[in-house]
Amino acid sequence: MFPCWASISGKVTSGRIFACRGHGNDHGWGKAFEVLVFVCGTSYWVVAEAFDIPRTTCHGMVHRVSKAIQGVFRRVIHFIRFPNRNELEEICAGFQQLSGSPAFCKVAGSIDGCHVRIVPPGRFAADYFTRKLFHSVQFQAICDHKGRFLDVTVGFPGCVHDARVLRCSPFYVHQLYPPPGWCLIGDGGYPCLAEPICLMTPFREPVWNAVDNSRLSRARFPGDWSLPSALGSAEER
Repeated sequence: MFPCWASISGKVTSGRIFACRGHGNDHGWGKAFEVLVFVCGTSYWVVAEAFDIPRTTCHGMVHRVSKAIQGVFRRVIHFIRFPNRNELEEICAGFQQLSGSPAFCKVAGSIDGCHVRIVPPGRFAADYFTRKLFHSVQFQAICDHKGRFLDVTVGFPGCVHDARVLRCSPFYVHQLYPPPGWCLIGDGGYPCLAEPICLMTPFREPVWNAVDNSRLSRARFPGDWSLPSALGSAEER
């Protein structure tokens, strides 16, 4: 499911970028070159072999296209930002609808993370080795009910626990989001918090007030839909 969604979104985004970039100095195979490098993430060596050009030429073209994309980025990409009051109310209503429970009427976002595979650096490679037995960097995101990113934190080594990434995130340290009176939802990898931000996680083993706690744990956790698809798309990219 995720690769298909990512493929569709990738084609739409790259199409808009290339359309804005213009068609000057078209050499006939530029679009194929750009797709291989920017959409598929193909290495310089493979692209150079495919088009029978030196790798130095390939490198220069990538940098020129990257600068062109940067110049039109604001025209085709919605920047990641926290919602205003009206948007916040819409997000809360969306999470309540996803969950089918009024318990989620003050949910301002869903938080989770994923591991992005990398080629390990020469030094400190062990720091990037995860419990899933590959090297990665952490990608943490807050999403709304539609899977749109509200905040991202990227770059922590793969060995770092989700809870530590959270506590080092700027939005957490500076209490930027959610506003007082609202909360985020996350999975069992995060702590249940009331301050400095409010973060709600599922009850693992309800003991006190077992009836109400078990009902909340069995509720359709709304983050189970919006966030995995968004993270899957980002990881594919």
